Amino acid sequence: MSRPRPTFGQLLKHFRQAANLTQAELSRRSGVSAHEISDLERGVRKLPRPDTVHMLADALGLDEAKRALLSVAARGYPDQPPLSKPGNDAAGLEPSTGAPTTELPATAGGLPLPSGTVTFLFTDIEGSTQVLQRLGAAGYARVLSEHQELLRAAFATAGGREVDTQGDSFFVAFPAAPHAVAAAAEATRALASHPWPDGGTIRVRIGLHTGAPQRMDHQYVGLDVHRAARIAAAGHGGQVLLSEATAGLVRHELPAGVALRDLGTHRLKDLQQPERLYQAVLHGLPADFPALKA
Repeated sequence: MSRPRPTFGQLLKHFRQAANLTQAELSRRSGVSAHEISDLERGVRKLPRPDTVHMLADALGLDEAKRALLSVAARGYPDQPPLSKPGNDAAGLEPSTGAPTTELPATAGGLPLPSGTVTFLFTDIEGSTQVLQRLGAAGYARVLSEHQELLRAAFATAGGREVDTQGDSFFVAFPAAPHAVAAAAEATRALASHPWPDGGTIRVRIGLHTGAPQRMDHQYVGLDVHRAARIAAAGHGGQVLLSEATAGLVRHELPAGVALRDLGTHRLKDLQQPERLYQAVLHGLPADFPALKA
């Protein structure tokens, strides 16, 4: 049984993340708009123009074999060989179909995780059980998929690494705190503007914390992970909460349209030390929420 062929978008995302580039950075290097790169990676736009492929390959610094993989995927895996020099069969292409034999990591978590000082981002849908009961299994599955697509696009654009996904929640790691805040803001805005079924809304709470955890295989270990999760759990749908550590790192590097609001010191579940929390106030979106669940 033949292995499934990765789409052009999957290959592009894989090569971009391997180069440790955000979509915005790749856009600046290649001259291809960040919007088009996002559409290609998400599969909204299936196949790019040939000149777009060459610009992206040049910006990514791909060697001949990887360029051939990208080229053949961009043409929808036609039976003819890819546009590359002879002799590339040994570089990962099957002569009969031109299909890549290189396998991609199953998830973004398969890519190298940031080390050293890391900013963690946790999310989950507020009232997911009520949403399920209102929409039914099929409707909820569609909403969950759309929610995941919107969040993954926001995280990937900011250079986030998906550590884990369970049900309606995400655990993502960022090498820089400002990138994590930008991703949280973009995700919240995308969710707020998305046309959800029945005129309803999907409200996601997000928590951020920065620390220096231990890394084991494709996971992180340490109190910083638990602190980030507890911060997210203390919030409400549509609310973005930051620890004092994260707020201190981004205070002078906030994205446009984002401000910080000091919410005071709170005790979080199972944590001995209290935490001073801040809210990322997003221009044009609700800024007032009930008391924190802490």
